[in-house]
Amino acid sequence: MRRMVMVGAVLSGLLLVAGCGGSADAKSGQEVSAAEVTPWPLTVDKGRLQCHDGAAVTITAGGTEYALNGTAKAKYADLGPIWKDNPKIAGTKVPVTRLLERGQKLCG
Repeated sequence: MRRMVMVGAVLSGLLLVAGCGGSADAKSGQEVSAAEVTPWPLTVDKGRLQCHDGAAVTITAGGTEYALNGTAKAKYADLGPIWKDNPKIAGTKVPVTRLLERGQKLCG
């Protein structure tokens, strides 16, 4: 009986810790728009930056959460559909560096 109580307490603690991780992600988000970031690399005018698991940086726009870095690519949508073509260099995209830097600050 004592062993079952200890196992239950450990499992409860693990669930509590796992739950805290999710709410921390939600609180770490930051609204960002084309008016604030130059050059703006997206075809949408605004989004919500977030950091997940201390390293995965995403931006949510139009109800979809897109990966901004390699860490996020395995779990979140590809940025391609909203990533703006670079008008200065044919065949390339506008760099997401400034968005990524802002998102990484949320991880720290």
